[in-house]
Amino acid sequence: MSRDQLVDVATRLIKWINTAPFDPEPLVSLAKPDVAVPIPYPGSTPDYNGLLAVTKQIHDAAIDFKMAIRQMVVDETESSVVMLLNCTGVHAG
Repeated sequence: MSRDQLVDVATRLIKWINTAPFDPEPLVSLAKPDVAVPIPYPGSTPDYNGLLAVTKQIHDAAIDFKMAIRQMVVDETESSVVMLLNCTGVHAG
């Protein structure tokens, strides 16, 4: 993938995570079911289902949860993106 394509997918993923209420359907256009999450959230599985579960838990716990991209590093050779994110939200449950 090109740098622009990688940035586009990463940006759309963050937009999906930020969208409430939680809807798993849009993730299908961003990640394949065999996606591997290299650094999973503690207690979650490093896969598609883990990504869905953590995103739902985040929205259940913080009613106004938002991630803002502070920095992004793109490696076209490895087709990877690493982001520094600022996360905010009010705990709800």
